[in-house]
Amino acid sequence: MIPFIVLVSLFISSIQAQDLNVDSLINQNEIGIIEQSTFRLIKSWQSISYKSKKLNCQFYPSCSNYYALATNQFGILGGSIRGIDRFVRCNPGAVGYHLQNPNAEFHIDGRLVDKLESRKTISLKKATQSPVLFSAIPGFGRAYYGHRFDGFVSFTYVSGFSYLAYNSFKSNNDFIGVFSSIMALLFWSADIFATNQLALD
Repeated sequence: MIPFIVLVSLFISSIQAQDLNVDSLINQNEIGIIEQSTFRLIKSWQSISYKSKKLNCQFYPSCSNYYALATNQFGILGGSIRGIDRFVRCNPGAVGYHLQNPNAEFHIDGRLVDKLESRKTISLKKATQSPVLFSAIPGFGRAYYGHRFDGFVSFTYVSGFSYLAYNSFKSNNDFIGVFSSIMALLFWSADIFATNQLALD
């Protein structure tokens, strides 16, 4: 049970706030109930994270706001993949990777500017063959294209959730098994997506 709690807390602790009023997304008439529920979860997290400077995100917009914007623009699946990719990239190596970009921008408060619009909006259906093959081993594609720390983080989450799913099903704990399997697939899909992004750079 401890590994499940650790993985979930690490995942939730990264969805951080400071920039966007999620209420404006929740109140849209044309969004579905799943997206609306996702925005409400993000809003709940932000009500906690706004109260602590220790939970400040190194990116602008923050990871939770990026996730909300991605979900609004690409739907729950596409938004989750992009949001999880951002979560994986929000690690100690982020500043170094950001500085490698000749067009790197910094927010007025020093955070790394990584707007959703500035990322290539490719579809998983258009994924090129080589990057997908590189991602057969989670994290390898990111590492191959020079983002080794991102690759390590991705590998850790995919293998961690996969291991948790295996043990949960083995222990007849189907709820945690299904949840962990979905998380492992989402992290792996985000890895394939990110590898394609890096391949196109």
